[in-house]
Amino acid sequence: MKKSLASALAILMLSLAACAPVTPTVVEKQPPVVNSFDADPAGIFQGESATLSWNVSGATKVSIEPDVGNVALTGRRVVSPTTTTTYTLTAVNEAGTVTATARVVVAVAPPAPPPPASLPVINSFAASPGSISSGGSSTLSWNVSNATSVIIDGGVGNVGLSGSTTVSPAATTTYTLTASNTAGSVTAITQVVVTIPSPPADTTPPSVPVLASPSAGAVLPQKTVPWSFNWSVSSDPESGVKQYHIQVYRAGQVPFIDEYTPATSYSRTVEVAYGYLSNWRWRVRAQNNVGLWSAWSAERSFTVEPRVAYDFIEKAPTAYWWSMPGEQLPFPGSLNDDRGFACYRTNIKLSDGVTYSKVLETHPRWVDNGWISGKYSGVYIPAGAKLKVKMGIISGGTAGKVKFRANKLGEVAALDLVIAYGDGVKEAEIDLGTYAGQTVDFVIGVSTEGSSAQDWAAWVEARIVY
Repeated sequence: MKKSLASALAILMLSLAACAPVTPTVVEKQPPVVNSFDADPAGIFQGESATLSWNVSGATKVSIEPDVGNVALTGRRVVSPTTTTTYTLTAVNEAGTVTATARVVVAVAPPAPPPPASLPVINSFAASPGSISSGGSSTLSWNVSNATSVIIDGGVGNVGLSGSTTVSPAATTTYTLTASNTAGSVTAITQVVVTIPSPPADTTPPSVPVLASPSAGAVLPQKTVPWSFNWSVSSDPESGVKQYHIQVYRAGQVPFIDEYTPATSYSRTVEVAYGYLSNWRWRVRAQNNVGLWSAWSAERSFTVEPRVAYDFIEKAPTAYWWSMPGEQLPFPGSLNDDRGFACYRTNIKLSDGVTYSKVLETHPRWVDNGWISGKYSGVYIPAGAKLKVKMGIISGGTAGKVKFRANKLGEVAALDLVIAYGDGVKEAEIDLGTYAGQTVDFVIGVSTEGSSAQDWAAWVEARIVY
């Protein structure tokens, strides 16, 4: 019974709720939206135009002032204000009104540039006569319009707009007239041809050059220092000297140097084989501008320094010096060392009366039949090598007498030469072909011939050359 009553009440309540009145939802209106409003360009000169562009949403009316009026929601309009103008866009609907502005700045246009000036006009420019003989004259005449400056080159200079002047060129000359104003410059040319009589034919060759250096008998270097030859200037009054011809040669052989040069000097770095050190000659001749050659100059002779493979004097500090087995001597040694010594002597006179700038003195041990030797290790002997020596005894005594020796260690002496004080200075060359291509230990030294008194043995030269 209770359950039925409750159900009835629930049904009644639902029926009453369904019959209740419904309240409607109110939607609020929004004002328009100006999405964009621009002027392009924002600045113009008077007489130019700009374009207004706009985009509006939710409006029932859109207008632009001044001078435009009602427009669509979106659009573009070309305007040409004469003064700076601010344009106002107004958008309207039931909810309200909104505005936006775009400004066009109007500037006064710069004045138009003046019309360009016209260039000068060269009405005439001529030489009369156009051809003259050497020493003659011609008249330049000209007429120019609309110029502020008129210049004629060739030594004439500034002139008026019209006129004439006399010229006497020494050779054919082209004259240029330049007329100028603020617009620029224009030019015109005229030429005066000068006929010069041909000189008489040159039938005389130049004078013979005179050799200056190197002097006769000079010794020229090898490879590292150039050979330099100099001679006097040749003369040729008619046509002038064009070039010189230098030859450097050995008698009976093709010239080693055979060159042409415009100068009175010639330089070249050279190297020659040892077999060609002597009997060198050189000479020069001159050619003029019409091709005539002078006679050859007198020959001048010279010799050449050999190529040096090894210098025993320069390498003396590296040698092992001794005067008895097992006892090494110092280098340089003392002049008072009775064990003997090896050292350099400078500006020293030998028994030939000549003062030498540098020698190697090798004094034997101070005993009868004493000796001193120096061993040079690792000496390379090239093909064609010779041992070239020059030696003697230092001046100041009379009793000196020594034997100079040189040899490969452990072999028979290649040099074995006795020199007494009265013999002066002697030279020798010994062929080392037996040792060609070998690297050997080489020994030089001296031994007494009896007493060691005054055995001041000196090496002026001791070199392996090739």
